[in-house]
Amino acid sequence: MKLTTLLKKKLVLLALVATFTNCSKDDIIKPQTELPLITQTGENTVGCLVDGEVFLPKGSNPFGPPEYTCFYQFLNGAYEFGLRFSNDKNLHRQIIIGTNRLEFTEGQTYQLKAKLPENSAYAYVSIEGGGQQGYRTTDKIMGELTITKLDPTKSIISGTFWFDAVRLSDGKIIKIREGRFDMQYTV
Repeated sequence: MKLTTLLKKKLVLLALVATFTNCSKDDIIKPQTELPLITQTGENTVGCLVDGEVFLPKGSNPFGPPEYTCFYQFLNGAYEFGLRFSNDKNLHRQIIIGTNRLEFTEGQTYQLKAKLPENSAYAYVSIEGGGQQGYRTTDKIMGELTITKLDPTKSIISGTFWFDAVRLSDGKIIKIREGRFDMQYTV
């Protein structure tokens, strides 16, 4: 009986060694550490740098909301846009870029400033963990959103963005750079 158990253990060990020695370095799954390419075909990609570190959508709760959402809708006589993506890796973080009653034109750049009731574009970053910490664009701490592709027939919106956002409680600033998105939006 002991010989059979010992033989089974050796066979399992031999199988594991054979499996790992046959793997190439390309077979090992690595976490994505680069931003997605800038595309305009509705790839459903989004990412940016947050204070110099790559920030990509990633969820940890299979029953939670999707890691990203995007809409561009005509409601109550005006257009509304919203892009939200989150990452639950360490602390729950999410970035939101939105507009109030603002119609986009392909090739145009819009200032991300304070959230106003009409004709405004804004950005918000939330970080949870030990209490929610919100950062937002203001009339003095701002950024830009450029719409590089807007295809209403295919519901594709693509663009680039950057912004600074301030935590109003203590004045700390977070820097969002090299942002890009290529989304199929909901209407």
